Amino acid sequence: MNLSDTEKDSVNEGDLALLYIDHRRKFLRTIRAGRRLETDLGFLEMKDLIGLRYGSSFQLSSGVKGVILRPNPFDLYSGLRRLSQVVYPKDAAYIILSSSSRRGKDSSGSRHWFRIYDHNTS
Repeated sequence: MNLSDTEKDSVNEGDLALLYIDHRRKFLRTIRAGRRLETDLGFLEMKDLIGLRYGSSFQLSSGVKGVILRPNPFDLYSGLRRLSQVVYPKDAAYIILSSSSRRGKDSSGSRHWFRIYDHNTS
């Protein structure tokens, strides 16, 4: 299925969008007709966003304006819930061994693990 440039740039039902009102009010939402975004500044009917182009402005019920943006990977990651976790040395060793890392294998961040893994071996 090929989408035209207009369809790629416009907001469709089911799209994930970043609704930016101000630096404190950023909402990552799936666009669905029949749903509503409610904030302390007013509400927005999601059906009003369908068909707009990314980068377009929208208006809350109170008249406050916002912008609908296509989320980038940072926006997606910042929306995830991350719990803190203690990693004990024996658990770190298991993680390293089960990751199939070995000397000479180039992967992101592997140099840091090998500093631990190769400590005092030369």
